[in-house]
Amino acid sequence: MSGDRVRATANEKSISERPASDSLLRVGWSELSRSELDRERNGEREVLLATRLSAALLRLNEWMGEAEAERVVGRLGREEGVGISENRRVHEQLIYGMPFDAEGPGGRRTRTVRFFDFEHPTGGRNEFLVAAQFRVAGPKDTVIPDLVLFVNGIPLVVMEAKSPTIGPRWKTEAVEQLLRYQGAGRYRGKGAPDLFRYNLLSVAHCGAKAVY
Repeated sequence: MSGDRVRATANEKSISERPASDSLLRVGWSELSRSELDRERNGEREVLLATRLSAALLRLNEWMGEAEAERVVGRLGREEGVGISENRRVHEQLIYGMPFDAEGPGGRRTRTVRFFDFEHPTGGRNEFLVAAQFRVAGPKDTVIPDLVLFVNGIPLVVMEAKSPTIGPRWKTEAVEQLLRYQGAGRYRGKGAPDLFRYNLLSVAHCGAKAVY
């Protein structure tokens, strides 16, 4: 790696990645370390933080027990499909709720699973976490986005930082990397598309500027 590249990589962390994390921490997000992530995942293929998602489901759905929460997490994690159509379908479930058959006092009935506390976006029952250098193993290779933002254990935002010292090409390079992570376009068959099944925003930034 050339000296210029080494300096650019160092600048990515100090000028772009770290300030972005710090901004999130100032508005109430919490940071997950690499060791915490490793303890919470059964390998790098997993992108949902299952224990945190289960806890959120129990907070948000008063009728739900631990067994039902486990089934919902498994169902959300096993959803099949690829690309933008799958992302839209999952997004509808996250926004409007997932139909779910469960036993209750009056017998078996279809309920709607809530994943987020929309009524109280701050100070409510949601958990906001940011993870740096989140490693995800895809079918052929491993991707390491600079920042991944989780709400209730679900990875909703992927952020890629570039150094502003490389000039206008920061945006092109960051967007290209996000496409590679997704396995999109000429990168089809590569990357880790599972990470983007739940994706709401993909963000490229260089400290003072950002695109999404």
